[in-house]
Order: sequence, then C-alpha cells, then structure tokens
Amino acid sequence: MQMTATNPELHNHFSVAIYPFVHDITGKAGSTRLETLGERWAPWWTRLTEDGLTDALQATAFFLPYVRGLLYPELAVLHHEPPGPQYRRWAQLIRHWTNPGLARFGRRLPSSAILHLTCREPCWQSLAGFSVRFESSSDVPHARDVAGCLDWIDALLFPSGVGFLLLKFRLRAAQPRLAQLIDLNRAMQLVHSPSASRKAPRLSFDAGGPPSSLRELLNHLTQGLAGAEPWDQQFHPLGIAAAKTPYTDTEVGFAYGERCHLLSYGCVELADRTPTALPAGVFASGEDRMLFEFGAGIGLNRTVEDPMWVPSPEQAERVRRENRLAMWRCWQALALKESCVFLGTEALPFTTRSLPHTIEHDYLPLYLYTLHQKFQLMIFANDLMREVAQVDSHLQGARSLLHRFVAFRNRFWFSEVTRKPQGGELYRLMQQSMDVPGFYQMALASVKDAKEYYEERWDRQVRLGLTLIGLGGPAAALIGALQAYLNDPYYVAAIASAGALITSALIWLLDRKHARSRHRPFRVARKNRKPPASRRLPYPENRRGRPAKAG
Repeated sequence: MQMTATNPELHNHFSVAIYPFVHDITGKAGSTRLETLGERWAPWWTRLTEDGLTDALQATAFFLPYVRGLLYPELAVLHHEPPGPQYRRWAQLIRHWTNPGLARFGRRLPSSAILHLTCREPCWQSLAGFSVRFESSSDVPHARDVAGCLDWIDALLFPSGVGFLLLKFRLRAAQPRLAQLIDLNRAMQLVHSPSASRKAPRLSFDAGGPPSSLRELLNHLTQGLAGAEPWDQQFHPLGIAAAKTPYTDTEVGFAYGERCHLLSYGCVELADRTPTALPAGVFASGEDRMLFEFGAGIGLNRTVEDPMWVPSPEQAERVRRENRLAMWRCWQALALKESCVFLGTEALPFTTRSLPHTIEHDYLPLYLYTLHQKFQLMIFANDLMREVAQVDSHLQGARSLLHRFVAFRNRFWFSEVTRKPQGGELYRLMQQSMDVPGFYQMALASVKDAKEYYEERWDRQVRLGLTLIGLGGPAAALIGALQAYLNDPYYVAAIASAGALITSALIWLLDRKHARSRHRPFRVARKNRKPPASRRLPYPENRRGRPAKAG
C-alpha cells in the first residue's frame, strides 16, 4: 500500500457498478412477468424515506419535461395533479400506488414506460457486507484485501429490452483511503477475466458461505430479469443456474456484459499537498494524475512509480482535453469509455454533502440515459447483420429495423436533455467519451443504406414481373387476331383485344401503386397538418422532421 502522504483519506465516497443486460419484460407479457418478480423487486420509490422521496421528486426537475417523463413515468401520470408544498401531494400519491405491489403499480404506467425497480432488502441483506480478496497477479501487485458494503440494488428496464443492474457500494473502514476505493472499484468492474491465467477477485460475504466471484453474484441477481427462470432465493456461489446456462455465459452476456460500467465519487483534501507529496508525472498537475488513476482503475501513484502504466504525454494531454470536466477548483470529473468518476479535491461542506447528493440524483440518471443510447445503438448494429444481412426477407427486416431506429430517435435522441449548463456540458462529455455520436451516425447510415439497397432490388424484381406480364398482352392480341383471320370467329378477336387492353391497364395501375407505396412512409406531412401534442416540443429534432445533430 502507498504511503499515507500520497494516499489521501476519503471524507466522503460511494460507487455504483452498472451491469448491462438484455431482458424480455416488454409488451403484454411484461405485466405477467411483474407478478412473479413482485416477491423480490419493488418500485424504487419504496426504498426512500419520506424526506428522501421529496428530495428525489425535486431532483427530477434537473431534466427537461419530456426526458423527465421518460425517466420518471410516474410523474408523467401525475402532471395533472398539483405537487403541493415540497412535493408532498405527489409523494403521498406515489406511496399509495406502490403499497399494493409491483404488478399493480406497473399497470398504472403505460406499456412504453421505463421501469425502475429496487431489490427488497430481505432478499439482499445477506450480501450487504463483503470483503474482496485479490488473487496474486503481476498487474495488481499492491492490491490488498478490502472490505465493502452494499447500500442498495436497483434495476432499470427500458421498453426496448435494454436493462441495467445497479449496485451502490462503499468502503467499510474507519479511515477509508483513495487507494482502497480504486481497488474496490476495480474488483466490482471485472465480470469476465481477460485471460485464463488471470483470476478474478473473490468476494467473501459476512453472512457466510464459500467465496464467490462478481460474475456469480450477477447471475444470481439477474434471475427473473434476464430470463423467465424461477428465482432461487438462496445464493449458491458454486452452483448458480446449474440446470441452465448462466446469463453472463450466454452470447449477449459475453457481448455486452464483459465488464460493469462504473460511476464513482471520492472527496479528498489536496489543497495542503506539496508538489513533492503529490507528484504530477507526465500530467499537468498532481490532481490530473490522481483523477486519471481514479477513473482508469489504475493503482494510486502507479503512473509515476510503475513504467508499465506511465501514459505517453500525448495520451495524458488528450485525456485532459477531451475527457475531463473542471469547471470549479474544488472538484473535477473524468468520463472514459467504461467509467465516470468525480473527485472532490477540497473537503468543503459542498463537496462532502451537496455534491454526492447531486451526483446520485442528477448525474447518475444522466449517465444511465447516455449508456442506454450507446447499448441501443450497438444492438441496432447487431440486428442489422442478423436480421437484414443474414436472412432471406431482407427488405422486410430493413424496414422493421428502420422503423425501430426512427422510434428510438424520436424518443431518446436529443442534443439537450437538461437546462442546467453544467449538466449539459457533462451530458456531451459522457456522449463523447463513449463515442455515442459516432455509433449514431454509423447506425443511421447503415440502416438507411440497407433499406435503400433492398428497395431498389425489389423495384427491379417488380418491374421485371410487370414487363413479362406486359409482353403477354400483345402476344394474346396477336394470337387472337391470327385465329380470327384463319377461322373468322369475331368474338375471339374481341376477347383477345379486350384482354390486351385490360392487361395494359392493370400494368399501368400496378406500376403506379408500387411507385406510390414505395415512397408513402417517407412523404413529408402537409404544412397545414399539425403534429400531435407529443411532437410539439421545442427541440431541434422535432422541427419539421429534421434529426438532431449529434452531441
């Protein structure tokens, strides 16, 4: 462990591990599934105290009205009711709705609502206290066993089938230090080991039982969410889902859940540190260096002491320029591909009390909203290959995928989600760090190109069929005329001529109908037609059908 002079004490801290998964609690089957989940899961409002509930309701005003209604569908139902002083009226109604249970609460919400659930405390109380034991490894030589505890376990289910499992945890020590928090964050991120030679950290729970890995814990918690299998109330680390393949070992589990995303906060006192006690290394300052180690999950001071982990000056400058948010002297933020960390550099009342509350109630939902954008776009790219490029009904799959993409763009793709200037800067930083705008442009271009290609190919096939039919009409007329000339039955000639005319008329009508049906889904609405109320919003993407610019 590093010396105390270079390992500052934490005045406040917490972390949230975010595990992405794919669920099928959607549509009409969703209400039936909620009946079975009610024993273990409840609406997330139930874990809040009375004061916490009013604070959470007030914090929802961080988002613009439409995004607020997406993330908190209960408020969209309540918008006709007066909130009352300090949101007391809304708090009473939400308490009244959540008391009957999860299934009845879910029926009050629209089918396209985002479900925010919390695990009932009796179901995870045995997992609350744990210790992490690191196996010997060359890349974590300084890591030692650390003790942690869970504060709550939540699940966020989007209607598209993307879900997130959230575990809030913190250190369990009399004087916690930043190096311990970095080690604990690293242990709670790694789901699958990158190689067979590297062993994942082991979790030992205070309630007893054999040590387990984070992967086994996630398999236990996702039962019933990521699949319809019944929930095993007891946590068996060595035999989870023995009859079936555990979710983390499935194809989607490997593809999207190799690591947990992380949002973490730590407050230390760096104002009285000398340059000798806080070396900068290749970074502009010691604070920038410590922020990078915190966000990247590298052991504290390893970018100074260990040559293997020293970044190049260009990389240090790029991260400082593109991934860091430092609007105030007392705290900074760093957003990377798989983590977003906030570091308070001065132990002030704001950084020890107000800032953690803001991060959990405002910035955590903002991070989850951005994560959903990223994973939904990744699923679009996967479905483009599976449903369009590798199946026979190419045009049908391309049209269906384009319809889903347009629905996602209209509901979740906005260049601004909050009126707070600092929140808007953080939202764009999160999008840029995860390359969400790049995913969006790639998915948009790929889906449109695939749809246009298969539309053109279908046009050629239809026109070929119409041409063959058109050639049959004159041929029938010629045969009829020849028979009339040879046999002199005038009615045969009349029938042949009428058949030729009818065939030509049918060809013309089919060609016109095909040309109009091909462009009907993309016709621009008339100027005198008012859009529905849900589209009359002051956002760039809802003005005359133009998509919003990324970022």
